[in-house]
Amino acid sequence: MTGPTEIVTAFAGERLVLLPERALWWPRRRSLLVADVHLGKAASFRRNGLPVPAGTTDDNLARIDACLARSGAERLICL
Repeated sequence: MTGPTEIVTAFAGERLVLLPERALWWPRRRSLLVADVHLGKAASFRRNGLPVPAGTTDDNLARIDACLARSGAERLICL
């Protein structure tokens, strides 16, 4: 799973792929890592009167779902 918009790097001898979907693919572990997803944060802010656009949770979930499908990951790790 590498393409022209992905960055391949290594850390501690492990090959890692930085994805444009703001995720990290760890091929040897067949794991997808995502951070700071903040599911439901926008709805909570709106309930308290803060102007935050709707749909951010759906967008985040769709992005993660597409990345899982494309990578064939067996594990999702949320940081």
